[in-house]
Amino acid sequence: MIDTLTGCQFYSFLMFWCGVTSIAHLVAVAMERLVTMKGSFSRSSKRPVTKSLVAVIALCWIYGLVWALLPLVGTVKYFLLFFPAPER
Repeated sequence: MIDTLTGCQFYSFLMFWCGVTSIAHLVAVAMERLVTMKGSFSRSSKRPVTKSLVAVIALCWIYGLVWALLPLVGTVKYFLLFFPAPER
């Protein structure tokens, strides 16, 4: 059985990873819209290539994973929000 602290850390890791990845995706969409709008005024506008879009999506997930892994490797700690941090 998983103890409470391990379950809390796993849940925090998963929620933080999904949250940061979601923010990164929104930034990527905004940047793509900006490039599309700037390019629509020029005569030689190109559509985004599928490989580059897949690379941007992969970078968003990797970016979120790096930020979510930092507390698990010891830089800071996950703890319950309204309770004191556990003593170790």
